[in-house]
Amino acid sequence: MKKRILMTFAMLAASIFMFAGCAERGTYAPTPALTGVTRGVWSDNVWTSDYLGVSFNLPTGWTISSDADIAAAIGIGAAIIDAEEFLEKFEILHDMRAANLTTSESVQVVFERLNPFLIGISAAEVAKLAAAGSEMLGATAAFGFPEVKIGNHYWYQYETTIDLGFVAGSVRSFVSVQGDIVRMIMITYFGDDYVVADVLAGFSP
Repeated sequence: MKKRILMTFAMLAASIFMFAGCAERGTYAPTPALTGVTRGVWSDNVWTSDYLGVSFNLPTGWTISSDADIAAAIGIGAAIIDAEEFLEKFEILHDMRAANLTTSESVQVVFERLNPFLIGISAAEVAKLAAAGSEMLGATAAFGFPEVKIGNHYWYQYETTIDLGFVAGSVRSFVSVQGDIVRMIMITYFGDDYVVADVLAGFSP
């Protein structure tokens, strides 16, 4: 149960109503396409994204989430925290997700279209807006992390932590912006943040 809720929180951490570029379509299930973005492909436990110019090697013991798995987890988690109507306001593509089903640690890559009025803002500004959105759910946000190179690009990073009463978890988010597309890599973990470095080590150009 906690992995479903934290997955929804991770997605909400990337989203705030001001980002929404398409307010009429319900997109908390993975969208089949997002104009301007080419989805990555899994092959032999390696995810390759030509769009991002990166590959990701699945950690030992982790499982690849299908689109159906992602849709189910987001839908159930959204219902638990009463966020279905909130999520319907976004145009979001969940490109990939992988998770350790024992520990509930996970990584996901998400793309979201910016509202036209926000085109041109920096990754740091996106992060602060996204953090404000998650703080509406009771999360706390931390900034001041150094930019990190993933693949051939540098990404801004920040972290949000939420306590749902019976579980507390953190989402380290890495943000970059290209045109009207926000690109986010999100790592969900519990306790020690060593998993962040371990997961990042799986990405390569």
